[in-house]
This record gives sequence, C-alpha cells and structure tokens, in this order.
Amino acid sequence: MEKILNEKEKLYLPVNRLDRNTEGLTIFAKNKEIFSLIKNASKNKEIKKMYLAEVVGTPNFETKNITSYLLKDSEKSQVKIFNSPQKGSVKIETKVTVINKSSGGTSVVLVEICNGKTHQIRAQLANIGYPIVGDGKYGKNLDNKKFKSKTQKLTAFKLIFNFKENKLKYLNNLNIEIKPSWIV
Repeated sequence: MEKILNEKEKLYLPVNRLDRNTEGLTIFAKNKEIFSLIKNASKNKEIKKMYLAEVVGTPNFETKNITSYLLKDSEKSQVKIFNSPQKGSVKIETKVTVINKSSGGTSVVLVEICNGKTHQIRAQLANIGYPIVGDGKYGKNLDNKKFKSKTQKLTAFKLIFNFKENKLKYLNNLNIEIKPSWIV
C-alpha cells in the first residue's frame, strides 16, 4: 500500500487510476488517514473527474447522458458494453458533451464519469459509434492510421472537489486542470 521515499515521508498508492494509454491527473495521498478520506470521498461522489477526448466522427448530439452495463473480460483485458443488465455486469453512467466539431472527421468531447470502471469511457464511446482517435483496443486501426495517431487521445484533464470532510474542505476551491498534450 505504501512506498517509502525516505525515513520521514511515505508515498501511498494513487487514490484513482488511469488506463495505461490515458494521460492526465491522478490523486496521491500523503498518509494513510488522508488516503482513506479521499478514497471514501471518491466513493461518495465528492470528486468530479472530467476528461477530454478526440473521437472519430461528428456526434449528432450536443450533450448525451449514457447509461450502459459493463462486463469485464479479464482474460482478454477488455470490456463489453450492453444496453441492458447482464449477469456479472455493472451499471455505468457517462455524460458526453461535444466541445468542437472538426471538418477533418473528428470531434473533441468533454466526458464526465459518474462511476469509474475499467475502460468505461473508451468502450462506451466506441459503443455509441464514436471511438477515441488512437485507441487500438476499441477503435479501428484504419481510423488510427488515417488520423496518424498511435496513442489514444484521452486526457483526465480536470478534478473538481466537493469534500464534506473538514480535513479536505480546503481543496474545494482549487482549480486543478491541465491541457492535453494532443491539443495544439
């Protein structure tokens, strides 16, 4: 659970994680108590995680709330998305807002996840017909070659805190945001 940096400080495992080829923000705790508080706050939806993605195609909506059911296949290191509950599946909810529609065949979308599950954003966007540019697992290799992208264009770019715990409330007004490397 922890890695000792030196005798006075300890670094704990990240409170949240990102898929291997996703860039962006993760949260680390400085000690066990804060780790537990942040983990609990995350479960209670006191942390809003925002992502930007470049997708193939031009969505025919401005904002869409997507509810699906995710079934993890650990052997293939992949997930499947269903529109109705399946045995062993978990309900996932994602809000997608179109930010920029390009004439070049791609669009930039803002994605907010209500619950974070393995490959949730990548699989759900592909399932509705807008795979992430550069995603070799859920996208199409022809598209990735066309748009000259070897890595997926998905970034966890913003965190918004609404902590209820007094020890964490001082973080509520921070603006924690980065610019994705793939946006020029």
